This record gives sequence, C-alpha cells and structure tokens, in this order.
Amino acid sequence: MTIKELKQQLGSLHEKMTATQKKADDESRKMTKEENEAWDRMDVDYNDIRASVARREASELHAAQLEGRVIAPPPEVRNNDREEVLSTDEHEKVKKGAFTNFLRFGPTGMTAQQRQVMAQSSARLDGSAIGNALPQEIRAAQSEGTNSAGGYLVPTGFSGMLEEFLKAYGGMRQVARIFPTPDGRSIPWPTVDDTANTGVIIGENVTTTEQDVPFGQVNFTAYKYSSKYIPVSVELLQDSFFNIDSLIAELLSVRIGRITNNHFTVGTGTGQPQGVTVGATLGTTGATGETTSIITDDLYNLEHSVDPAYRVKGAKWMFADSTLKVIKKLKDSTGRMLWQPALAGMATPVPDTIDGFAYEINQDMPVMAAGNASVLFGDFSKYVIRDCRDIVIVRLVELYALLGQVAFLAFSRHDGRILNTNAIKYFANSAT
Repeated sequence: MTIKELKQQLGSLHEKMTATQKKADDESRKMTKEENEAWDRMDVDYNDIRASVARREASELHAAQLEGRVIAPPPEVRNNDREEVLSTDEHEKVKKGAFTNFLRFGPTGMTAQQRQVMAQSSARLDGSAIGNALPQEIRAAQSEGTNSAGGYLVPTGFSGMLEEFLKAYGGMRQVARIFPTPDGRSIPWPTVDDTANTGVIIGENVTTTEQDVPFGQVNFTAYKYSSKYIPVSVELLQDSFFNIDSLIAELLSVRIGRITNNHFTVGTGTGQPQGVTVGATLGTTGATGETTSIITDDLYNLEHSVDPAYRVKGAKWMFADSTLKVIKKLKDSTGRMLWQPALAGMATPVPDTIDGFAYEINQDMPVMAAGNASVLFGDFSKYVIRDCRDIVIVRLVELYALLGQVAFLAFSRHDGRILNTNAIKYFANSAT
C-alpha cells in the first residue's frame, strides 16, 4: 500500500470519528458505551496508520540519502595500506564494523583501517577534524590517583550512534533548542524580554527619555547522568549473528533518554535541570470540577495567554497521550473538531493540529489530575537543552569477569532551562 493510500485511510477514519461524535451531538447526548469503544478503536487504527506513514516517509528519505540526493559525502577516508578512497557506503560500513568489533573484542579487535576511520569521524564542535594524523587513542579509564583496570573508553566517533536513539526518545529534544558545549563549566546565558516597552512621540527640540532594557541571565551547569551497568555474556558478544552494537547503543541511550526527558519536563531545577513545566508560567486554570478534564474554552484561553510575538514563531502544544485522547473529542462553537489530521498530498507536510497549531506528545507530562499542569503551549525554542561534550561509553572487562561477562556503561552531562517564562504557559486542572 502506498503512502498516498495510507493517508486516504487516515482521512476516512477521521470522517468516521467525526461522524460518530456528531451523531451524539445532534441528538444532544453523550456517546454511548458502544460508540466510545468504536471511537477508541478507530483512534488506535488512526495512530497505527500514521506511524506506518512516518516509517515509510523515513525510509524514502534514507533511500534518497543513500543515493546521494540529500546527504553530503563524508570526509575523504583512505586505507593507509592501499591508499583507497572509501565511498559513503564503505565509510559507514567500516565505522559500524569498528563499533561492533570494539564491543565484542575490545580495542585490540579493531583493524588499522577501522581505527583511522573512527579517528577521522571524531570532530570538534566547531567542525574542525581531530586526530587526522594519528588514530584516536583508546585507553583505560582513569580517575585522579586511581586506575580502573579493564575499563576502556569508546572513541568519540561512536557517540553519534547513541545520540540518534537519544533524539528519538521523549519529546523535549524534538522541540527545544539544543546547545552543545565543549566543556562543563557554568555558562550564564543572557536573556531579554522587551515586549512591555514601546517607543514614544516627542516634539521638536525635545530631549527623548531613557528606557532600560530588561536584561537577565540564566545559568547552565552540566549534571552528570549514568545509564547504569549493562552486563553482557562473552558468548553473546562473540555471536556474529547477533546485532549487539545496535542493542547496546539503544539500551544505553534510552536509559539516559528516559531520565533526562523527565527532568527536562518536570525537573525541579535544584540539583537537576529545570523542567519546562516548572519554568513556564500559568496561562489559565480549569473551572471547578475540571480535575480530570478540559474544555474548548480552556485551550483558547491558554493559547491567547501567550503573547502573539511567541505564537507566530512556530508555537506548539505539549501534553501526554492520555490528554490528547480527551482533546480529540473537543469541538468549537460551529461543531468543528479542534483536532485536525495531517493533510495528505501537500508539497509541504502539514502535521496533525489542534486549533491550527501542531503538538508534541511527551509521556513525562503530568496527566490530567487535580492541580496538575497538564497542557503546555508556546514557543519551545525558548527552552534550551545543554549537552556537554559527547556521550562516553565505557567497556568494563573485569567487573564481571568471573561470570564470563563484559559490562557496558554510558555517561553524559546535560542541563535544561527555560529562557523566557512568558514564551511558554501552562493549563492547570482545577484543584477541586
């Protein structure tokens, strides 16, 4: 089935869902148990088909990249023995093989070509190459005055494999501004919100008045996160038919992704990043009785509590999936559903929207309950995620040696802060 046909199915499901709701509205009643169950089944089918469309579109993009129509060629990489220039496919194949060999057999398991490719894959934040002359050093991990026997750091070039899984998890990294830094020192970020100030008319030969600019600053630190150990048997590592590199990369990064996404969403800001729900300001509160619900007017009030200057810069909604299920059943005064599906056949993809604005699902958002900040709206580029250097992977060959296992561990350093509390606001469910 083609992408076009799948999108047509999405449109058909949306019409049926709308018709089910409209029938109950026309008869001035709530949907029956059977109608609710049917609506929920269609909602599940809709989400499954939408996910299938996303996978197919991603596959087409990957194909375009492999054909060289989208992606730029990597830096030239040569084999020292034969002076052979590697193609894009060969470069990635050697890089993947280097990662696999390191995980299975340690640093001695990498070939000279693999070492050179990984050295040239490592780059500074400003884009300049590191280690082009010599293969990147792979050494035992050390702390001040103490050697950790058997622990080896994976070369920097491998960290990108984990970062891909990290980006795919959560929701905050999809909408926030990502700020990479080469070290972990505290960074003061200047802020300004001049929306309350205006110019003034003055007469001829009249001295103008002064108006200060409200500068401030937000300080970013770098909290250290650990994935915890993942012990893997030697037999499993040496099984050439098992894709151990992808499994370990996913497990390590998703563990860090879970905790960091949670902190970027609801973190207290003390001893951990400041969550967006903590840094945002109140936009509107539900009426008494709306402890686990929301109405159309609440969304309108929240939307318009954000200054238009921030609404025109790609503002979005954010909430948990359970909240989306409730919002999908809301309609405006004309009977039009607030939630609208993605438009098929458009030159520029149009995502699912609520009152014309796209949304991001974040399962770390508070669910609708008494007093919870369950819906966010605004310009999420005003929330900054700081990534300090690369993710570090450690291979521990002696920690579980008596059990015939090798342990893997990942460390990374991050912080997150909101720059402008007026750019993102939240809806709070009623406390009673």
